[in-house]
Amino acid sequence: MPQVKCISRSPADRLGYHRNFASTEHRFGRAREYVRALRAAKLEKLHAKPFVTSLDGHVETVCNIEKVRNSLPLILSADYDGEIRCWDISQHLLNWRVQGHSGRVMGLTVTNNTHSSPNLVISTGIDKTIKIWLLKPTDNASSRPMWERDDAAETDYSYIANRGYDYGGNSQKAITSTTAPRGGAISSLSMSEYGAGDQLPISTINHYEPLRCIDANWQRNSTLYATGSAQVSLWDVHRSHALHQFAPTPEQCTHLAFNPSQHNVLASCMQDSKITFYDVRTKTEMSFITLLNWGNELKWNPIDPRIFVVATNDWCLYTFDVRHTRKALRTHRGHVDAVTTCDWSATGKEFVSGAVDGHIRLWKSNHQTADARGVGYSRELYKGKRMYNLEQTRWTNDNKYILSGSADGAIRLWKSQRSMPLHRVNARQRSSIAYAEKLKTKYQHMPEIGLIVKFRHAKIPHRIPRNGVYYKRERREQKKVKELKEKVNEKIDNTKEYARQSGPKWRVKVKAKKQRRTWSEKVVVKRGIVGDHQE
Repeated sequence: MPQVKCISRSPADRLGYHRNFASTEHRFGRAREYVRALRAAKLEKLHAKPFVTSLDGHVETVCNIEKVRNSLPLILSADYDGEIRCWDISQHLLNWRVQGHSGRVMGLTVTNNTHSSPNLVISTGIDKTIKIWLLKPTDNASSRPMWERDDAAETDYSYIANRGYDYGGNSQKAITSTTAPRGGAISSLSMSEYGAGDQLPISTINHYEPLRCIDANWQRNSTLYATGSAQVSLWDVHRSHALHQFAPTPEQCTHLAFNPSQHNVLASCMQDSKITFYDVRTKTEMSFITLLNWGNELKWNPIDPRIFVVATNDWCLYTFDVRHTRKALRTHRGHVDAVTTCDWSATGKEFVSGAVDGHIRLWKSNHQTADARGVGYSRELYKGKRMYNLEQTRWTNDNKYILSGSADGAIRLWKSQRSMPLHRVNARQRSSIAYAEKLKTKYQHMPEIGLIVKFRHAKIPHRIPRNGVYYKRERREQKKVKELKEKVNEKIDNTKEYARQSGPKWRVKVKAKKQRRTWSEKVVVKRGIVGDHQE
């Protein structure tokens, strides 16, 4: 009997294919978008020139860079030699400079512009002093011509006097203060007596120990600031004595940070790997968390006050939610040495970090995404030839530039978007750039575009930082062990399935797999209240 083969069709085949005949829709819109995304990725790599300029003049390592909260162009910097400088980064000019301390400047901050006092610069040094300066002095220092203010090409260090007043040596734990005439011009006599610069401090407080860190309160009309050393203290710019001193800590305080939204919350990093929170309104010490390694710097998110990031000595950065400190929201890996500094962008969606390895890395926070509890990797990496041992990195208030200070004494200015043009961008160019960014994000999973967008030409050390240092041979051995474990687990799963199908007669004792803890859970060693670790 002959066999007859019939052609079978589905209902969709009988209906036919849908074709959009609208004149507004392009027939090959997806293919056209892919070509545009590929072209945008190539042009971004072609136009990638992140370095803008360098602000020269410091003779030692730049250890502090501070932004002015109510000003875009003004920044302050300090170095290991005790010199403090105020810059105008919009014109690449030096506004004023002073020889503030005899030795390293430990802390630097700027207060808010209040009704009772203008913006004040507060500095602490290894010479056991707190000095308060005017951000905009009323003398003739700021009215100098541009060719005299700009000392990037030729720097004159003759203003540094050979002798200066020694404010240290106070071993009786007594706090004294000296004041200078407010807003007065500096005479040659006072310059020779004091030693230095374009202005005199309006107040000098002699402390009994060096203060390692300082930060000013974010509240609008607040003149409060905090200092940290063996204990955290609260001060007022109008007083020469501390308003309140919290209980002494077992180790030194490395960094302080006021919350920009909850003004009464103060966080501190200690050398015993603890992060302690304080309530400055009620003058009480709140909870603490203990990490595996002590943090070098802590920064609060300027938009979401619950989130903070901490830079630690284990080559990682951790994003935390202050409400749930049992584990970190995300672990950020990529540096191959101790991370010394970090700072948030003005939008609160990204942050920048610097490490001893000399690399600047830009990270996306992603603390509100579904996969937040994981490992984050940097979206950008900047490296200079002579840039090493980064001490400070800051993200400017306009969200466009990155500031870095390193051991070579230079302050470098980088773009936050490596291919962003420096000239003024009109509305049409701005919309074109935004469209190109959306296309690259949409098609970044494609191999041809992903290789261009994610790969960075940087000389990275061959060490791969994952809880230590692993080299190629050890990584190969780890891969073999991992594949062997996967095969064993596959056999165990097959045995379980066979036992389930065979019934109760087939009984196999299979050891239950222990649930592995993620690194974000391991990093938090202990939590509690402050009284627990002060007994």
